[in-house]
Amino acid sequence: MNAQRPPEASAPLLQMEGITKDFSGGRVLFGVDFSLHPGEVHALVGQNGAGKSTLMKVLAGVYPDYGGQVRLGGEPIDLRDPRDALEHGVAIIYQEFALVPEMTVAENIALGQEPGERGLVSHGQIRERAAAEIARLGLDLPVDVPVKQLGVAGQQLTEIVKAISRRARILVMDEPTARLSGTEREKLFETVRDLAAAGVGVVYISHFLEEIFEVADRVTVLRDGNVVAVEPTSALDLPRLAQLLVGRDMGTAAGREPTVQGATGVELRGLTVPGRAGPVDLDVRAGEIVGLAGLVGSGRTSLARAIVGMERSAAGSVAVGSWSGLPAHPGEAAERGILLLAEDRKRQGLVLQRTVSENVALTALRSSLTHRGFVRLRERARVVGELIERLRLV
Repeated sequence: MNAQRPPEASAPLLQMEGITKDFSGGRVLFGVDFSLHPGEVHALVGQNGAGKSTLMKVLAGVYPDYGGQVRLGGEPIDLRDPRDALEHGVAIIYQEFALVPEMTVAENIALGQEPGERGLVSHGQIRERAAAEIARLGLDLPVDVPVKQLGVAGQQLTEIVKAISRRARILVMDEPTARLSGTEREKLFETVRDLAAAGVGVVYISHFLEEIFEVADRVTVLRDGNVVAVEPTSALDLPRLAQLLVGRDMGTAAGREPTVQGATGVELRGLTVPGRAGPVDLDVRAGEIVGLAGLVGSGRTSLARAIVGMERSAAGSVAVGSWSGLPAHPGEAAERGILLLAEDRKRQGLVLQRTVSENVALTALRSSLTHRGFVRLRERARVVGELIERLRLV
């Protein structure tokens, strides 16, 4: 567990007081207070839709139409765009990295602040400055390698160096370990601790609650746009934190009643993706949750893609009810009742230019939502509205 540094030992670096934010007439932040001290790692946790990202986007200058007051070093500031935030020393590393894949590590670190004269960029200075920043943080990054050739951990560290090179006093990390291995996570935790030791205030957002106890000094819990708790990490344990997140006692895994299972829902027989996965035989029963675990490269994703017809080289069979075979494409799999929630939501799961309603209904367009090739808009609105209410989508 991380050694706790008392936040009260120094004046707040950041104070967000009574922050409110509305979208389309609906309020998503209800007078949120949040503070951060120099050298503190402050975890911000909550379920999806609790308001974590919205609060941090206020701090990043993305949402200028907020209510309340933001203070840095005790002085009120007005955050009207991301450049305002950067100029005040606020840097945010989003879950989706803001890197140019074809550029080198050094070029990405220098983005927007390239050294040079008379309109000419000095690539030598870019490289020297990047190497100096990397060395100052005690990291191991190849400055001349395009970031697309790095793993996720290397890209994450590149983002950190880029943020710190702008002399950030506040660093917000949004789900930083979501795609990292165990070893890479430990390296990231070490880097976070080093930054805090140097006086940087770190806001750490994560759904992995065990990590909170590993790296954070304090925890703020958001639920439905409200602060429900602000506690030193040392005053909490995992069950208590989970209870604060959901608003009820979660109980323990050991005491949970086993799920009543029905007939076999899906059968996999000899399902193979040559060179990547299988052959796999697996029965999944109605009402059952089956976990597929394995290291990166073990074939989990390839197997899932094969089940829904996304791997053309796949062999074997998938059986649902009286049907057996291999879906030719995801549309056929959907018709058989098999759906994939893709690992890469942005490129494989959603049409980002379309509305929430249109995306929710995409897979069901051959059902009662259409008539003679036309979408029944009222019926779609009704069905989507019921789903949003049922799943508590914000």
